Amino acid sequence: MRPILNSISDSAASAGKGALAGAVATALMTVSSTLEMKIRDRSPSDVPAAVAGKVLGVQPRNPEGRRRFGAFAHWGYGTAWGVVGGMIHHWTPNPGAATCIHFGSVWGTEVTMLPALDEAPPLTEWGCGGDLDRRSPSRRVRACLRRRLVPPESP
Repeated sequence: MRPILNSISDSAASAGKGALAGAVATALMTVSSTLEMKIRDRSPSDVPAAVAGKVLGVQPRNPEGRRRFGAFAHWGYGTAWGVVGGMIHHWTPNPGAATCIHFGSVWGTEVTMLPALDEAPPLTEWGCGGDLDRRSPSRRVRACLRRRLVPPESP
């Protein structure tokens, strides 16, 4: 009976660490996207509220409610994926593999769910930069990485 309790305790600790990591990562992404909004002089994305509303079958009654609902969805989604990441790391012996599995799970969900809910075009139609980057943080990250990792063509 003791090994089972230890296993449950270890799993719960991993989930808790993951929740904390998810909340910290969400905070960092929030700071990043807030700075980007100020630099580009754009309004906040309404995608978190739209997606959560479609998935949960609820809609806010006014713009302030939509903003609060979007923030709740954003933080809940990030923290929940942190819990999943904590559990993946707990069950996967190789930390590098666990990180790849976690990243693939988060990104794979985004690239399938957003188009399925009509909140983004299919992955094959995604561009780099412009208005498409307003819809998804991972698009901004991908565009930034592409600019940094792919050398510009020589004239």
